[in-house]
Amino acid sequence: MITTSEKHDARLGFRLSRVQKEMIERAASLSGQSVSDFVASTSLTAASEVVERHNRIVLSQGDWELFRRLLDAETEPTEAAKQAAARYNQGHVSGTTYEC
Repeated sequence: MITTSEKHDARLGFRLSRVQKEMIERAASLSGQSVSDFVASTSLTAASEVVERHNRIVLSQGDWELFRRLLDAETEPTEAAKQAAARYNQGHVSGTTYEC
């Protein structure tokens, strides 16, 4: 999400009808925002929602049951899993990002 400390160094340009532009200007005014701030904030909100929906994993009931059984299974981790865990434990979290 945009914060006040982020540098605004990118541009978006698009055309719309006069009626659409007037509607956006009115909504921005009613919101107490500039047109740029209104378009940016509403666009980012919509973009975040689309990305969130896209990133959700939807499993069928059968797949969910298999996943649950695999999680509950008492098995030894593979050598590859042990190596991955060791690499993970050597990293750190920076903000919301994990860095190796």
